[in-house]
Amino acid sequence: MKTLTKYLFPIVFIIITVTFGCRKNDIAPENYFETKINEVSKDFFVDEASMNKGITIIAANEITDVSRKTIIITINADEVGTYKQTFDYKTGVSISQCGLTYKIITKQTEDTPTFFMSYEGEVELSEIDMKNGHITGTYNFVLHSVPEDSKPYRISGRFIRTSFRSF
Repeated sequence: MKTLTKYLFPIVFIIITVTFGCRKNDIAPENYFETKINEVSKDFFVDEASMNKGITIIAANEITDVSRKTIIITINADEVGTYKQTFDYKTGVSISQCGLTYKIITKQTEDTPTFFMSYEGEVELSEIDMKNGHITGTYNFVLHSVPEDSKPYRISGRFIRTSFRSF
């Protein structure tokens, strides 16, 4: 009986430690940036994120052999909350607490990139960790090409514990 207890106690201890010992924050990814363009997942990576005087900017890129695609999210706040961008169709003015631009530069057309600008969308900042310099949230925007509005794009995704610089 003593021999069974001698081996059983450490096994039970290890099982309990492994099962209940992990904290949720320990397994959350860092510098994770997820994006979908018209419901197709893309591989964008955060190039830079910063907060300066109430303005938060997140810039992410997808670089391939033939093109470079850039998403820039601008949020007119550095606090947790939901920020919206809407378009007033009567005046033709975008009313903005946030914005998103999307630029595509291909090797064939580096001098004239395809450029998209948002009229409507929102960003939700769910966590800002000033001590560790991380920001977490989601975004969802409708974009139109400039100067033509012929093909709208929907860009959505999330960023988890993305590192930022604060000025």
